[in-house]
Amino acid sequence: MVSKLDEQGQPRSLIFNRTRRRDRSVDELIGVCKGMAADGVVNQAEAEALLKWLSANREVTGQWPANILYGRVCEMLVDGKLDADEQVELLDTLNQLTGPIGNGPSPKNISTSLPLDDPPPDVVFEDRIFCFTGQFVSGTRPECHAMVEQLGGMAVKRPTQKTHYVVIGDLGSRDWAHSSYGRKIETAVKIKGKGFPLALVAEQHWAEYVLDL
Repeated sequence: MVSKLDEQGQPRSLIFNRTRRRDRSVDELIGVCKGMAADGVVNQAEAEALLKWLSANREVTGQWPANILYGRVCEMLVDGKLDADEQVELLDTLNQLTGPIGNGPSPKNISTSLPLDDPPPDVVFEDRIFCFTGQFVSGTRPECHAMVEQLGGMAVKRPTQKTHYVVIGDLGSRDWAHSSYGRKIETAVKIKGKGFPLALVAEQHWAEYVLDL
């Protein structure tokens, strides 16, 4: 039987190694973006440094969310200058990706808002399938599931091509693969990218419809 580890004790699986490398690169990207956004301003030099990092890490720039960021930075710097409006737009994009750190004695990471549908769609419950990810101000995950079921919908653990809504909790989860998002969001973005009618909505938007019914 061939060992799953090589002589250095590392997994032989190329897929596993590729995923692990990508995760490390994404974590590094999130750290870079948080550092740039920390002072509330993104300047020309920072934008150019970000583009340089993205160009040097093509393994992640072909996948969400790095592909979104890469495309926007390339477009902004196509004329070689980051103007005032683009500075504001890039800062907003960085905050959407990373989820800004909350204030207070025990700050928590805020979920990414980058993949959310804009404008957000109406939320219908009857015969609709929901998937929840993150931590919720509205209640525990089971309580959110119960709210959906009481309104005629169904809650599932993971998004599939049959899922109608993925609801992202306002607070990031410590179980997520990255500080501002996890595998469910990655999967949902891929499903949506294939043309399936899956909507990604924020907890606050979802909760407004729950309270209205």
